[in-house]
Amino acid sequence: MHAVVIRPFAALLAHVPHVTGERLDRGRRQHGAQFGEMGTACDAGEEPVRVAAEIAEEIEPDEGPIGRRGGLTMARIGHPFRRRFGVDDIEGARKAVDLLLAEGHRKIAFIGDSRTRLAYTRRRMGYDAGLDAAGVPPDTRIVLEGDGTIESGRHAVEQLFMRDTLPTAFMCVNDQTAIGVMVGLGARGYDIPRDFSVTGFDDVPQAVFISPSLTTIRQPRTAIGKQAMALLLELLSDGRPAETEILLRPDLVVRNSVSAPSRNWLKR
Repeated sequence: MHAVVIRPFAALLAHVPHVTGERLDRGRRQHGAQFGEMGTACDAGEEPVRVAAEIAEEIEPDEGPIGRRGGLTMARIGHPFRRRFGVDDIEGARKAVDLLLAEGHRKIAFIGDSRTRLAYTRRRMGYDAGLDAAGVPPDTRIVLEGDGTIESGRHAVEQLFMRDTLPTAFMCVNDQTAIGVMVGLGARGYDIPRDFSVTGFDDVPQAVFISPSLTTIRQPRTAIGKQAMALLLELLSDGRPAETEILLRPDLVVRNSVSAPSRNWLKR
């Protein structure tokens, strides 16, 4: 979780998975500077974040994207309120599954995250839409729910081996899950991408450094930060913005974790 405390009566909370850190704050600062606003970014665990998080839990969805508690004005990112903005999860998932399909994969597992229901649902929609457009029938045996962690990805690999319903590729709801899948496959002696292909979502820093580097979907964090600051300033001045949805386009980042399925798997 990330918070921005402004003057210091406003807090911006990001609930988009992994849309935190320097780039989000940079966008917030760049946009805020245009209006003469000053803010302080707080790392997880600092007092303003705890206070803002507690207030966030009290705000009901039908209150819209704005909430006020104890003099604190808060805007939340990525939730289905009157104004939602964030990355286009459906488009991002389509880009990932389309890449795998273009490489020749037809047995593509989807490993989800039940904790982030909105992002999970939209990314699953993108996965389903990509398969449908390619005429690939869905296979619920290779669709698993997890909790978005590395251990969840590793556990998903074990589940599929126990079921003997192995895919040729794994499309993961986030990068942490994808890294767990790679760890699980590596522990069994498999090579990525020769034996299995893996994609993630978010483009966290670890995606570059894991071996092989992870093909993933990059979220435009700086742009999300700018949109968040713009919404917050509008909320502070007008109280309630117009009902709309702002979705920013994600980018496919092709690295080294995807290739065509091996001939041995195609014969299965």
